[in-house]
Amino acid sequence: MALCALSTSRKFFAPAYLLRACCLFLLCGLFSFSAFADDPRAKSPPAPAQKAEPAPQPAEDPGLFVDDRSRMVMTATTIIGMGCSLSGEPPSALAVLNPQFTSVWPQDEDPRPAEKTDLIQDNAPILLPLSLKHVIDGRGIPSAWDDDKTPFAVEEHAAYCYVLYEASRTSEQAFANSAVANRHVTWRHLWTQPRRYRGEVVHMEGRLKRLSMLDVPAELTAAGVKHLYEGWMFNEQYGAEPTCILITDLPAGLEPAESLERRVRFDGYFFKKYRYKAADSLRTKEAREAPLLMGHSLTLLDPPPATSDSSWADYLVPGLLGMIGATVVFVIGMTVWFRRADSRFHARLAKLRATTFVESPADSPPLAMPVASPLPPESPPTASSNW
Repeated sequence: MALCALSTSRKFFAPAYLLRACCLFLLCGLFSFSAFADDPRAKSPPAPAQKAEPAPQPAEDPGLFVDDRSRMVMTATTIIGMGCSLSGEPPSALAVLNPQFTSVWPQDEDPRPAEKTDLIQDNAPILLPLSLKHVIDGRGIPSAWDDDKTPFAVEEHAAYCYVLYEASRTSEQAFANSAVANRHVTWRHLWTQPRRYRGEVVHMEGRLKRLSMLDVPAELTAAGVKHLYEGWMFNEQYGAEPTCILITDLPAGLEPAESLERRVRFDGYFFKKYRYKAADSLRTKEAREAPLLMGHSLTLLDPPPATSDSSWADYLVPGLLGMIGATVVFVIGMTVWFRRADSRFHARLAKLRATTFVESPADSPPLAMPVASPLPPESPPTASSNW
């Protein structure tokens, strides 16, 4: 069943649209007949009433049975219908699906993500150009509910889910094989010529600075995509100009973090010039732009940094106790040393005090000549003496 939303704008109705509309109606009729003919419920013969046991009723009606041949007819119907609307606008839905899903192509009754062994290994799928026709550069990713105030919001949101689903089921090796043809494409090419390289598989290398987990859109969740990660990568050649990448799987040894410093390699689809609000913006309405790429995963080019399970806080208490112990030992050592020096000094002083004075005998000769007593001072002359 094709979900087509006609634009409200009115354009001139040309005969070419009438021819396409006729082809569309024919293919729709062929699809209806094929779907009914291939429905296994319609082919199974009724069992005899006497021996048949009551068949268990399904919990809920799975809806219209769609096999591969019918899906091919529906695909052709959708592609033709992209140009046959009376207003000249393509339908808003970009794929034709099993009724369980709305924007992608999982296999019937298997809404689980592809395993590693089930991923596309040769080359990345080529994206339909018409599915990316209404992707607009210089703005964020619009929600499907913003169609009334954002031009082509439904179309771009569907393209966003479509590219992410294709990336989720494509291996890194397939992306790397497809990126060989665009090895000349650099960050500057994507910045200056976004329409030229939209949907192309490109190769990027740089430093991964931040990695965070995003909410998975409901369409991708129904298709089996469980995780969605946003990373910001910087290349030394372009300084502070980042590249935004979206991936659905993480390599071993990498976890989301607000601050990282890992050298990585990335191969994936270029989607648009993405407008975002930088954390260091000073003005409220200030925004920047960066190339937005979508892929399956990253490849780590450097070994993980050596990390210790313990932090500096674990060494704080032992360090303080060690400093206190060293101080105590130092004080005790200095006390003992000073006490020993003091003891030696007091011992010498006590030895000197214990020495007694021994007087020499009276008849013993003097040890030195006696010192003569000083002469008395001369008296002043008198008057009688002069006469």
